Amino acid sequence: MNFNMLTLARELAGLTQVELVNRIPGLNQGNYSKMEKGLLNISDELLAKISYELNLPKSFFSRPTPNTDLNAVYYRKKQSISIKELGSFRAQTKVFSMNIDDLLTSIEIPAFELPKMKVTENLSADEIAHRIRVFMQLPSGPIENIIRRFESKGIIVHFINNAPEGFDGIAILTNNNQPVILVNNDLPNDRKRFTLAHELGHLVMHLRFSDITDDHKTIEKQANLFASEFLMPLDEIRNDLNRLTYGKLGLLKSFWKVSKASIIYKALQSEFIDDTKATNLRIELSRNGERKNEKIFIEIDTPILIQKIIDAHLNDLNYSKQEIIDYLSINNELFENLINRTATYKKLKLTLV
Repeated sequence: MNFNMLTLARELAGLTQVELVNRIPGLNQGNYSKMEKGLLNISDELLAKISYELNLPKSFFSRPTPNTDLNAVYYRKKQSISIKELGSFRAQTKVFSMNIDDLLTSIEIPAFELPKMKVTENLSADEIAHRIRVFMQLPSGPIENIIRRFESKGIIVHFINNAPEGFDGIAILTNNNQPVILVNNDLPNDRKRFTLAHELGHLVMHLRFSDITDDHKTIEKQANLFASEFLMPLDEIRNDLNRLTYGKLGLLKSFWKVSKASIIYKALQSEFIDDTKATNLRIELSRNGERKNEKIFIEIDTPILIQKIIDAHLNDLNYSKQEIIDYLSINNELFENLINRTATYKKLKLTLV
């Protein structure tokens, strides 16, 4: 019995201690609070009741505690997310990362070899983005099949359904240092692409360093500058940004596969427009109803790496679906949240280990 998993399971269900104990006759919050802290033993009978109420197998509560770092520095989120909602999401993310590590014990995916680079006086976020494009051997122009590019470099990408309102994405490293980028599936595709690039910036510039001392605002600005340059290299887009008008934004969005708001940001940061011009362009976006949902649909490819890992277990290792669920110590709902069956895949080879 790992008492830390009591808290994780409860938060995974989105319940407070009071809400949980009210569902279990004879259990009071005082005793349950001590159980979550490891100060009071829990009987097999009570654990079975808690397991039933939280819809998790008893084996879940003997798993090692996932230590995935979910420091808020690496979230793209709004402050409107409630503490309870954020606690539930953190629990889901920790269980997700634990599942990934479990699944990768028998499957080898492309190695993550992107260098880590810290922003310094002599190395800007823009320059780091340029170096990463070179390292990834990206051709000039807009990035096609961005998710496939990430997955081929060993980064697991997953689109989250029913994410907290205001949440965009997060980059994490699992206990075994597997990089994962989680993105809100409700975002427009142009924002998904910027979020992916933003979180890649965190993976390269922040997440693998233990001595980052910059404040949250500075770190987020660095990730935004990285994403902007990664998706729209200045040397290639500078002519497009000359004499930028609202009318040009649609054509540039279609070509570069980014939002009109991101193009305005790029023009402002690159000093092709000033604050007044940027404000006027954003006002025009609002007048045309494009502040939150812009016109012009942008395509994006679908994450497939997790689906391939699951399929390798089912088809190559001869697991049944229920055996995978039992092995991961989760329920059917959490298993279905792991995969996306809408994708077709090819050209990404996995190895059994």
